[in-house]
Amino acid sequence: MPEGQAGALPAASVHPSCVLEGEVTLGPGTVIGPFCHLVGPLIVGSGTRIAAHCVLGSEPEHRRKAGAGSVRIGDGCVLHPLCVVTRGTGARDTQIGDDVYLMDHVHVSHDSVLADHVTVSHNVVFAGHTRVHEGVTVGIGAVTHQHSTIGAYAMLGMGAVVTRDVPPFALVTGNPARFRRLNTHALDRLGVDASALRIESGELRSADEAVSARLLAFAADRRNQRRVVELP
Repeated sequence: MPEGQAGALPAASVHPSCVLEGEVTLGPGTVIGPFCHLVGPLIVGSGTRIAAHCVLGSEPEHRRKAGAGSVRIGDGCVLHPLCVVTRGTGARDTQIGDDVYLMDHVHVSHDSVLADHVTVSHNVVFAGHTRVHEGVTVGIGAVTHQHSTIGAYAMLGMGAVVTRDVPPFALVTGNPARFRRLNTHALDRLGVDASALRIESGELRSADEAVSARLLAFAADRRNQRRVVELP
């Protein structure tokens, strides 16, 4: 929440039809809609809105591993109806950052991490251990393979099937998802000229500090070079 406003928020509001189990912590101003099921350990930040029939903190959908750690959801998020966020298996907490916007029927699987300012359309599935960096936009019905990494400000087109890691600022579409063009709209949002990012020998290059930081973060987080969407 903006600095200085958190103290002015009312207490969290939970609809009487909801079921809360275990240690559930809700920040001020957070609203939980009807018929939600929240299972701790679960921490939800301030000013977040959880719509009807969401399930947060349920056991990971994994045959061999039980739930471990907690589910953490940040400040100012919106989860529309029928979203599911499952607990991790011990590799890490399942996490959703600040200002994340999930439309209905989004599934965030165990051990996945969504960074700040991510926007996700209807019927999207993030398989286990997916990492989504800041500012990513995901189109309707897209899915990711387990252990996928999506770089900052990338865009997954409608119905994209992500089997390889997606570089920052890349727009990918199709099954399997392939590079179509750079997401220049994301550069505009950062106040960076499109000429500041270029593709050289199949690699993204930039002298801009803000862009370079995102490229380095992706390089540190990706599975391996052979599993990255090819650039022209």
